[in-house]
Amino acid sequence: MLPKVAANKESQRAPNEVVYVGQYGEDPYKLNVTRMDSHGGWIASSTELVQFLNHVAGAPGIPALLKPATIKTMTTPAPAYPPGDARGWMVRNNGAGNRWHNGSLPGTTTIMVRTSTGFCWAGLCNTRSQPSNEIDSALDQLMWNMVRTVPSWGA
Repeated sequence: MLPKVAANKESQRAPNEVVYVGQYGEDPYKLNVTRMDSHGGWIASSTELVQFLNHVAGAPGIPALLKPATIKTMTTPAPAYPPGDARGWMVRNNGAGNRWHNGSLPGTTTIMVRTSTGFCWAGLCNTRSQPSNEIDSALDQLMWNMVRTVPSWGA
């Protein structure tokens, strides 16, 4: 699928787009998602998110879209940001370790990770819990547990 911002109504979903399920009185379809092109309205599969991660910094056989200096700037925390926040990414070890981005809106919870060894993954849910950090943490832990069960992946 070509990159696309989601529509505002369930009846306007793109082909193969999930139905977003609200909980705790949330209605995902009351959001003006078409205005969220810069912070969370894009439709993507987990495969597409991993491809994005691999293209941003490059991977074996995949040229990087961004220069190493740009990646370093994006993944280095600035004094104005809370600890662990960089310019669009969450990081540890002052940019030398893993980087990830997660997000949550009514009807969705996501995470995408690139480890310090270049291993990438993404996890997506079509709902969220309250408080949203509970499902964020559970999804993050689930993904790390899956990765660690395959020793040859070396994450």
